[in-house]
Amino acid sequence: MNRDDIQHGILLFQYSHTVQRSWNLDRSNEIGFHNLGRASLHGTWQVRAGHNLRINTAYLDSLPTTLRLGARSLLLVHEGIHATVNFTKLYDELAARILPIHDFRELSGPGVFNEASDPPRPGQRTEIARLPPGSMPSFDRQSEALARDQLIDHILSIETYTRSRYVNPQWIGSDQDTCNLIRIRVISSILAQYTCTSV
Repeated sequence: MNRDDIQHGILLFQYSHTVQRSWNLDRSNEIGFHNLGRASLHGTWQVRAGHNLRINTAYLDSLPTTLRLGARSLLLVHEGIHATVNFTKLYDELAARILPIHDFRELSGPGVFNEASDPPRPGQRTEIARLPPGSMPSFDRQSEALARDQLIDHILSIETYTRSRYVNPQWIGSDQDTCNLIRIRVISSILAQYTCTSV
């Protein structure tokens, strides 16, 4: 894996709202490959010395070669949104999942033109990047949850996102009217989890 792999992943989703931020991070060498340990951790975004956006090589190495470009693109979009928005933690995570789900739907459906495979004239064969149906079960689950308007419930089914750094009394008690419906869903989902685990 090298710098071209990062650029190819960004190119695959070149028309997203986060692409300019991703290119700026790439130009300033703020995106890099790191072994972050367990393959279930795909990547991270955190302002720090060195690379702010880190792509987990253990995760990419765990995938078949044919899935890596699509997975890299989904990961760059997800972490790129974290780099772009300035929401509270739970809203940040919700925002960072929605756009990659739409990207996943396109990649697992008709596919996406891979600009990196389109050389200058006389050119050679170009390719459409695709993720075979069922090849990324976690995105299948997220896509189904979004289709049922239950993405927040899906996120809160992951233990990490029920911790106080994501959901805390200040967040629950906030009075922003536009967020009340999501807060109600979050609180209901958390209460349902505690109710189900205490039985």
